[in-house]
Amino acid sequence: MNEETAMIAALARALRQDLAGYSAETVAEFLGEEAVAAMAREQRVPALLRCRAASCPLAAQIRLLRLGEALTDKDASAALPATMADTHARDVLLVRTHAGISARFQIVAQEDGLLLASDLGELAGKVPNSQYVMPVGGATRTLARLVTYRGRVLDVGTGNGALALRAARAGHNVVGTDISTRALRFASLNAALNGVEVDLRGGSLFAPVEGLAGAEKFDTIVSNPPFVITPQALRADGLLEYRDGGMEGDELFVTLLRSLPAHLAPGGRAYVLGNWEVREGEAWDERPRAWLADLGLDAWIIGRDEISPARYAEMWLRDGGLTPHSAGYETAYSAWLADFERRGVASISLGYLVMGLAAGAPVIRTEQITEPVTGALREFVDTAWKGLHYRELDNAALEARVFTQHGALEQRVHMPGVPDPFQIALTQTAGFQRSLPVNSNLAALIGACDGELTLGELIGGLASILEEEPAAISADIMPGFREALARGIVVEASENARE
Repeated sequence: MNEETAMIAALARALRQDLAGYSAETVAEFLGEEAVAAMAREQRVPALLRCRAASCPLAAQIRLLRLGEALTDKDASAALPATMADTHARDVLLVRTHAGISARFQIVAQEDGLLLASDLGELAGKVPNSQYVMPVGGATRTLARLVTYRGRVLDVGTGNGALALRAARAGHNVVGTDISTRALRFASLNAALNGVEVDLRGGSLFAPVEGLAGAEKFDTIVSNPPFVITPQALRADGLLEYRDGGMEGDELFVTLLRSLPAHLAPGGRAYVLGNWEVREGEAWDERPRAWLADLGLDAWIIGRDEISPARYAEMWLRDGGLTPHSAGYETAYSAWLADFERRGVASISLGYLVMGLAAGAPVIRTEQITEPVTGALREFVDTAWKGLHYRELDNAALEARVFTQHGALEQRVHMPGVPDPFQIALTQTAGFQRSLPVNSNLAALIGACDGELTLGELIGGLASILEEEPAAISADIMPGFREALARGIVVEASENARE
């Protein structure tokens, strides 16, 4: 064990003792709703006042490890007795300044029980620098909700290790890669702090898993890469490693996608977040469709937002700590707009892709989904992924199978005094909560899907009731039924039983 590893191990041991009562639940309960909501907006004053008014170890821990406030020796010893008593642990985490004892980085208790160390951020008055290691943000939380871990796992651009640790905690063999040595140190600490093992390797994208004998294979690949589209003029001033890929436009995202097939095991799945450019005259999904065309991957491309170059520039300037009153703000803003204009970029699409090796002709589905998300998405994504592949079956093959409803409510809209609805929709109760407009025939047929009769038998029964030909009913309902399958509103009965 080298000196750095020994110091990380010492700190992890000490913190596990000191932070036994430091959880997302206890912190939220102590601070109260108003202070927690303010912290989510990067405003620390309500939390700071609450902590200063209390005299307990938890209050001191929050001040030190979340809010970036210096403590007296007495308060630091009360907050972190084991850490203060261990020279190695103390020197890694704490530093003495003119204001008292301060933390070199933050430790945030996650809702799923993990403790994750990363650099202090805006809440503590810090501005990201080139080697900044960010805490868990919205993108990482989204990816965590999407992924179902299977078999051997690879986390490309692991950062502080948040996704890799979740997979390791679930019992998977996990490799995490990152170009940032500092990020890998945080990931190593977080693995030790949470009592799991992750194989952490330095290098860009898939380079650390190329191997002398060829590309290593994984059953699950996740990546929240540095996808921000940064202009050349700003890249020359230094990259923010956690977000700037350092390539022209969205080329890093393209590079990552092209490397995926070599590392996916048969039956494996990849989950990737990204930003991509939408050029003048193009559809939002035209470029990712073109990138995937020859890769042999089935793919589900989900566009969550599409924003203008101006909004995109403002968002990432703010992320980097610049406001309209900062020196250099307008120069940087202008550079961003000029870079997009040079490539004819009309907008930027933000979204995620779910991919797997195609067994036959690749199936690519694209859709813009802007509805709010509720709960974990992984079951919904798994169900919809299965539905994606029914496109390969003809109507006769589908009609020979048995289906059942899966998490949708029927909504009917009537004009006052008119018995027949003028609008019927099936709205999903989980995942993206999308609504699928249907006609009365399709609503009746899906309502009858109870896992007992084949689709063909249901069509025949509906045709008998309506006194129509089964072929006419099939032609009427099949396009909508296929969409309901692709969305996971109905699933094959055998699949539903396995879930």
